[in-house]
Amino acid sequence: MTGHLDIKDLEKMKKDDLKALAKDMGISDEGTVKELAARIAAEEVEVPEEDELTEEEKEAAKAAEDEEAAEEPPKVSETDTAQEDKKKVTVRVIQTYKDKKAKQVFRPGFEFSISLKRAKELEAAKVAEIVTK
Repeated sequence: MTGHLDIKDLEKMKKDDLKALAKDMGISDEGTVKELAARIAAEEVEVPEEDELTEEEKEAAKAAEDEEAAEEPPKVSETDTAQEDKKKVTVRVIQTYKDKKAKQVFRPGFEFSISLKRAKELEAAKVAEIVTK
């Protein structure tokens, strides 16, 4: 599975680290921190599949699954649910977890857009935080 690195996280890195990462990725390592971050973020990177996770990451993903399964879904009206399903928000992963609905593993720092309803579920499970509403 492929994805992109978060440009905001990349811009927080030291220039020497960005240059090393760019060189490892086979792209130009010249320019400012912002230029390097943009260049690196534009490249697709391979996201490890579940079988490539460390034991610690597998345990964290399993704990998140168990916690989510144990939680009772919040009581909301059908109207609330319909509105939440339409509204999209951006979330940032704060703990490695395996998302059964998306059928993939997410690592800290990865940002993506999902429905507000799903974002609240991930936030309640303490594996992601809502970045924009």
